[in-house]
Amino acid sequence: MDPIIAALIIVADKGDEYFPPGYAAVGAIIITFGIILCVGAFLAWRGPTIPLYFVIQTWVVLPLFFLAVVLVGVAIAVTGMVLVVDSGE
Repeated sequence: MDPIIAALIIVADKGDEYFPPGYAAVGAIIITFGIILCVGAFLAWRGPTIPLYFVIQTWVVLPLFFLAVVLVGVAIAVTGMVLVVDSGE
């Protein structure tokens, strides 16, 4: 049994050369945004026929979008201030 385990460890180490562990995080992000895109496409196609659609859009999606826009604006403003303060001698 030990030679089999040793062979599996060697094969697993060889796989890390072709597929570094950091690539899994990139793949997870791509899959997540792909799922969000599929859900958005489905809701654009069939959403208005679902009675709860407009309630979710009004009370969940739009406030989250507004919050994201405000937070990005704050992050950009803070980053700009930090860069200006840090640029002096």
